[in-house]
Amino acid sequence: MTITVKYSAKFRRYTGCLEESLDFEILSCKELYQLLQQKYHFTYDYIYMTVQVNAENVNWDTQLNDKDIVSFSPPTISCC
Repeated sequence: MTITVKYSAKFRRYTGCLEESLDFEILSCKELYQLLQQKYHFTYDYIYMTVQVNAENVNWDTQLNDKDIVSFSPPTISCC
């Protein structure tokens, strides 16, 4: 199955690209992030982030389907 991953600015500094298409067997959002974390050495832990599939927030255990578009929102710092 082919999955498109879109990267925000914080992730682009690791990947060097806006998006990429990847071919994987069926996996969850969490498994996808862990594979990308190993490949690109992301410093963000997934438990502090949100994940979107096809522009909708989903749970990290959500199973991905062919042609899904995935993006990750890194943690943000809030004050006061």
